[in-house]
Order: sequence, then structure tokens, then C-alpha cells
Amino acid sequence: MQLYGGWIVTWKRFLAILVLVAFSMAGLGFAQSDLASITGAVKDSTGAVIPGAQVTVTNLSTNLTVQVKTNALGLYTALNLPTGGPYQVTIQREGFATFQRGQINLRVGQIAEVNADLTVGAKDETVVVTMQAPLLQTESATLGTSMTSSEVTNLPLNIDGGRSISAFMFNYVPGVQGSDYYSHINGSLADSKEVMIDGTSAVSQIGGYLGESQPPMESIGEFQADTAGTTADEGKTGGGVFHYEMKSGTNTLHGSLFGFMHNQVLDANSWESKYQLATHMASDPSNADEWNRIYGQPTDTMSQWGGSIGGKIIKDKLFYFGAFERYMFSSWALGQLSNTVPNAAFLGGDLSALLDKSTILGTDGEGNPIYQGAIFDPTTGNVFVDNQIPVTRFSTTSQKVIALYQKYYKPDSTAVGPNELTPLNGTPWQHINEGSVKIDYNLSEKNRLFGSYVYNSTPRFIYSGHVWTSTAPNGGPMTNLMSHFVHAPSARISDIQTFTSNVLNTARFTVNRFYNPSKASSQSGKWDQALGLGDFGAGNFPVVNFDGVSYNGDYNMTGLGSQFNDFYAATTIIYNDDVSWVRGRHTMKFGGEYRAMQFNSHGDENVLSTTFDAAQTG
Repeated sequence: MQLYGGWIVTWKRFLAILVLVAFSMAGLGFAQSDLASITGAVKDSTGAVIPGAQVTVTNLSTNLTVQVKTNALGLYTALNLPTGGPYQVTIQREGFATFQRGQINLRVGQIAEVNADLTVGAKDETVVVTMQAPLLQTESATLGTSMTSSEVTNLPLNIDGGRSISAFMFNYVPGVQGSDYYSHINGSLADSKEVMIDGTSAVSQIGGYLGESQPPMESIGEFQADTAGTTADEGKTGGGVFHYEMKSGTNTLHGSLFGFMHNQVLDANSWESKYQLATHMASDPSNADEWNRIYGQPTDTMSQWGGSIGGKIIKDKLFYFGAFERYMFSSWALGQLSNTVPNAAFLGGDLSALLDKSTILGTDGEGNPIYQGAIFDPTTGNVFVDNQIPVTRFSTTSQKVIALYQKYYKPDSTAVGPNELTPLNGTPWQHINEGSVKIDYNLSEKNRLFGSYVYNSTPRFIYSGHVWTSTAPNGGPMTNLMSHFVHAPSARISDIQTFTSNVLNTARFTVNRFYNPSKASSQSGKWDQALGLGDFGAGNFPVVNFDGVSYNGDYNMTGLGSQFNDFYAATTIIYNDDVSWVRGRHTMKFGGEYRAMQFNSHGDENVLSTTFDAAQTG
């Protein structure tokens, strides 16, 4: 293989894969591997095996029917059954009464064992088994935890940040630690787990990360974490698999609605805001409206709502299930005094408050005393007397920056520093939109087609430091706030083709996409040009950092501007195919998988950055 245009595949090989996909669709049909199976042995009352018995497995919700016969050993296996149910197993053989077992609900990857002892009788006689031990997973070495959507819904999940389909895994599943972004399963390396939706990988970029590309929680019918004993067809994994099986429509219309809400009208104001409001009202009551707006009860809302609906398009043949969820959060509340901005005297060139006249370090070339905290004139090497810098020395650009300070970034405290409030939340505004639709089509008794489309978009603002103001939208022009609009669509199509009663082909085709741009909220101001610095391309307010030695150990300016101007994109295309073959007592599986992965990204570009060190003039 060679690297071409970001793809780890030649265009000829990619074309060959597309041809193979087209051939599979026409001749084999798509299929899926993480479904469930029912197997068992059929005997008579003496314990002798019964070959040739007709076994009919029926999904009572969709009337899906799979028929197989017992082999010479009296064994049968019904492969690749959609999860859920309820299922009913009916076994018939000439000279014996009909055996029937119902209320079988299957889970992801389950191989349920349903054995039958037929009694002599007429075919129209039916023996219905209703009281039997629960179906146990005895046919697989997989170790893990599985829960249905109703079980997960009843768990105490925190909706702050949206409902995550993997959050409960890290809270409730033994052996699973960390977070969706950086997880460990039974001591495995981070970023090594696999995440599968409807039997195919849902990962488009970082290993095992689904947090910003997940489907709605209402669309998931079963959640399963395999922590040991994973099989070869479960994708590339070095540390366990998270399985999610999406809900399907049935012959009966069904759905759900839900909602959660938090609103500031139910809140009390913070102690810090009350203190600042009282302080400013006492010192400047003429601006009461402005103080109430800044320090009054902040806008603080959070809500999560959504729903789902599923049903039939054609009875017993074509089904649909759709779901949508939306999370909305807004909190521009202010936190603590942690930033430092210049007061009116400093902006006018008077930095005398930084001098410690009780400590004399010497004299300069003109005989002026050098006090602790003195500022030196870089053109003469002498101190600015009494730390007074003439405004005639201010550059045009500096004067424009000073004007922005005076307009937007007035100190919130009389202290020299820290004297400015910062946002209480690092993500003050965020929306998460998740939608999905799944279609199931029973083409014939030997062919089933189903697929899904998921779309996840997450627009949000992220505060990463620097000065902040409540008097202008989004923290004002000089803050480090980025607009972060993630969107991640994915599509998968699958089908099951039965060739004979003991040979079944499965195949699937998946496309996962992830796009993650970050842009400074100040870009629209084209500040590189507005400040007279030239056209650098991005338009961000230039990054200005004040690093190095603090003045008198307690004063250092908070930085300005934003560096954000980047994007990250990833696409994964997956095709796999496998064949299941039941022979005697054994079920054998053969198959392969092909993945093409693309990564395109660039870091922060076309942004001016400058760093000032206090030691240079101190």
C-alpha cells in the first residue's frame, strides 16, 4: 500500500473494493455478525436423537421466520437473529406432538440453548413449555455486562453534558475505567477498545472514542461491554468491545418522549456576584442598570429532551425506527477574580503603584534612585521616573488596545490584581443534536436487509483563558474563546443471506465521518488589520502573552487574543464479509475485513503571537 492524498490505499485498490461491494450487494447480500443465535438438541422420550425435525423460529414482534432442520445428530442452529424479541421456537416431526417454547428474548451475541424432548403424539397436538429456567450463555466464552434500554433508563444518569450512551459503562461495568476519550478495560492500554453499532465499527478517528459521534440514547435497544473473550470478527481491539444494538420497528407502533430542565428562575445568585453587585452599587450607583446586568442573577439554563418512534411501513416486511435528542446548555455566570487587567492609571502610563520605595537597589545613569519594581526605558537604560511612562511613547497599535481595555475590560475590583472575574464554566454555551433512523426489510425468508444513518452535531463555545468581559458578546474581542462545531455523520448497511439451512453469508459496509474545526470568536473582527499589523489571514485578535518575572512577585498581566484557527477531519470506510457453516456439532465462521482510514488536519494557522517578558524592562 502507499500513502496518497491522505488515504492508506491506492485508488486502484479502492476502486476494486467498490466493485467487490457492488458484487456482494448483487450476489450475496449484506449481513451482520453481532446478532444472536438459537441452538439445541431434539430427542425423544428415551433420549434418542431425532434427525430431520422442522425447527421454526419466529420473532413475534415482526413475524420474521427462520426455518432449519435438525441434522443426523439431532442438532439445530438458527443463526444471526435480530436481538430482542420475543421469539417463539416451534419443533415438529411426523409421529410426535409439536413442541413450542415462547417468550425468548435475545441479547447481543447470545447463543441461546433451547433443547426439546418430543413426546409421541399427533402433529396437531402441541406441548407448550412455559415454565423453564432462564436461557444461559453456555455456548460462548465471552465475559461482559449487558443491559437493555429500559434497564439503562432506570439508572441514575447525570444529564449534564448530554446523555452519553457510554457514560454508564464507566460507572457500572466492572473492569471498565476512565472515560470515553481515555479508557482502560481490565488494565488494557488506552485508546485500544473497539466500539460497534449494529455489528460494525463506529470509530472514525481515535481508538474507541464515540463521545461526539454517538446516536441518541433513545435509539439504543441494548448496551453490552465485552471485557474478555472477544472474537475475531469484532474489529481491531486491544482491550474489549462496547456493543450497541439499535432499536428496530415492529408491526406495532411504539415510541417514547422525555424531557429534563434546569432554569435560572429556580436558582439563587452566587455569593461572589452578590458581593460584586453591592461593591459596585456603593461606589457607582449611577450605573445601577449595568451592575445589575453584569452581577445580577445570571442566565443559567440546561435542558435535555427528545423522543423516538417506530413501526411498520409494510406489515411483516418493512419497518422503521427513528430517534432524536437535543441537549442545550447556557451559563455565562462569572466565577472568581482570577484575571488581571490594567486599571485607569496604568492605561494612562502611571505605574507608580508597582514601586516599593522602601527598597532602593541603586541609581541609574542619571542618578535617579532605582526602587524595587522600577521600569527601565529600553532606549536609554535609565528608569522611568516614578514609573511614569509618557503617553507619547505609546504606539498606534497600543493606543487601540488601550481603547478596548477602557471600553470593555474595566477592573471588577480595586485591587491591582487579580481584579477581573472569569467565566464560571469553561464551556459557557453548548448544544448537542443527535438523530438516527434505522430501516429493516425482510426481502424473503432467506434474505434480510437493514441499515441506519446517524447524525451528531455539537456546536459550542470553549473558553481557554485570557481577559473576559460581560459587557460584550462572547467575552469581548480580546478573549480566548473558540467556536467549536463538531459534526459526525455515519451510515451502515447490512443484510443476511441464507444459502442453505446450514450455510449463511454475512457482509456489511460502513462509512464513519468526523469533522472538528476550531475558530476564534474574534475572527470576524479582522483584528490583525484593524490594529494596523497587516493581514495574517485568520483575523483573530493577536495573541499577547505576558510571561516571565512578576512585578514585585504579585502582579502579572493576563494575556490577550486567541490562537484558534484549525480543523481535524477523519473518515473511515469499512467493508467486511463472513460465512457461517454449521456442520455436525460445530459452527465454523470464516471472513475478512477491509478498512480505509483518512486523516486530514492542520494546526492553528495564520495567527500572530507575541510574548512580553517583565524582566526585559524590570
